[in-house]
Amino acid sequence: MRVLAARRLSRERDESTSFERQAQDIERVAVQELGGTVVDTADDMDVSAGTVGPFDRAGLGPYLKDPEKIAEYDAIAWSKLDRAIRNMMDLNGLALFAVEHKKMLIFCTGPGGSLVFDFRKRDPITNLLLQFLAFAAELEWLAISQRNKESSDYLRRVGRYKGGPIPAGYMKAKNPNGNGYVLVHDPVMAPVVQEAVSRVIDGETPEAICRDFTAREILTPREHSARRAGKPYQLKPWGPSALTNDILRSRNLLGETEYFAKDEDGKPIKDENGKRIRRVVRDDKGMPVLRGEPLISYEDWERLQAALDKRGVASAPRRHDANPLLGVAKCIKCSANLYRRDWKDGKGKVFSWYYCKNKCTPGINAELLESRILHGIVSTFGHLEVLEKRYVPGEDSTEELAKVRTAIESLRQDREAGLYDMDREDDRKSFQDSMRRLMERRSVLEAKPSRPARWEHVPTGKTYREVFTNSSLQERRRILLKAEVIAYAGKPKDDAERFALLGELLNRGLVKPASRGISDLAGPLALHMFFDEEIERRLQQQ
Repeated sequence: MRVLAARRLSRERDESTSFERQAQDIERVAVQELGGTVVDTADDMDVSAGTVGPFDRAGLGPYLKDPEKIAEYDAIAWSKLDRAIRNMMDLNGLALFAVEHKKMLIFCTGPGGSLVFDFRKRDPITNLLLQFLAFAAELEWLAISQRNKESSDYLRRVGRYKGGPIPAGYMKAKNPNGNGYVLVHDPVMAPVVQEAVSRVIDGETPEAICRDFTAREILTPREHSARRAGKPYQLKPWGPSALTNDILRSRNLLGETEYFAKDEDGKPIKDENGKRIRRVVRDDKGMPVLRGEPLISYEDWERLQAALDKRGVASAPRRHDANPLLGVAKCIKCSANLYRRDWKDGKGKVFSWYYCKNKCTPGINAELLESRILHGIVSTFGHLEVLEKRYVPGEDSTEELAKVRTAIESLRQDREAGLYDMDREDDRKSFQDSMRRLMERRSVLEAKPSRPARWEHVPTGKTYREVFTNSSLQERRRILLKAEVIAYAGKPKDDAERFALLGELLNRGLVKPASRGISDLAGPLALHMFFDEEIERRLQQQ
């Protein structure tokens, strides 16, 4: 007898019904007791029998549908019935298949031991017994599903971790106040998430942040979770869409519990754009339930969403020949961004110019403007080393420490008021356990240093002259933006207008008198540039 060993796990970590244990059951019954030979194995990992039928499973399905594979075995063996099905309809389909193809169905363990159903001959008793077993399996699955739902709803309401994916920036830890697990800040990923939030608020794009994280070889949240769990992981590039939608748009940043809304039929509810709608778990008073300490303040959350909304306006597809000075070159009269336009003459020669959308100043030759800006930067601070800005999150436990101290004092007052009968063992143990946990937490918080969030500058070992020399136009633009270079440019008629335009900049407060900015008075341009205060500080120290 040729046996197909069918194994299934609802969860990858379901150790009580591991593939190894299932294989042992099949070997003991199908091989040793029935004299069969296992000719192949069909495995299905992370597959629920209640929602995915045997014919639709990636591992088992082909052996039930492909004629060539069907001919390779005489019997299918499972460790027990619920590894095969969880409802009567699926078992009916499996029985009809076995009758049509004259197969045996073997369930190696069960209430009365192993169960063997031979459909190579018709037997009404076999069909009747299968129906009873399927009915019992379906009732058990419905009961398990209801218990799981009730447990999940309860854990959501009390703010405890209920299992499943962990939001970026958090990790699970044992509940200090009872059973189960809670979410706490991940010391590795939390600073990464906080850095991304701060940089978006400061005007940096998710695309630029993802490029930076990838270059710094920071693991994505998924790969970081795999490493923390001891699973294989890889260095993968960060995706702007995942960063924005899964992290920056999620109220998990506030420590709140989110879930995807579903209708009465259990189908996801989507908005007008086809995106799944998220809901926040709230308590009886309508307040969000916190399942972890917020990663950011509510004020920063609103600033973050405003920054993302501002960038959410539909735009044209990204061009590889896009404006290399976008966000850097601005009109000297109105401060609007200068836009680059290219033309071809009859001979195919390309001419490029920068224009103000408000038509404040005549077009500026692109080669001239780009070369003057590059010359000004290199001649002024090209010798300085490029410093990378890194966000260092703050740490301030003052508020939580005050709450813990208040709780300790309140607990002492409750004891003095007689709310704890210290002669009773259960009251005494309850008081001592609560006081011990509070005092342990107080000790941890008191030992934590208090420091504000800040940016630090990390040396790269390369000067601005070196990186400009070896960079493309688009790479130079990113370097200029990081150095906070702003170049106000215009094309005056004469010297008098040139000085008048520079004077207007000063009057509008855009150029501070003490600034180490660069005024380029050569040629036909009126050009003034200024840059990051850190660069100014280093120049002043020379």
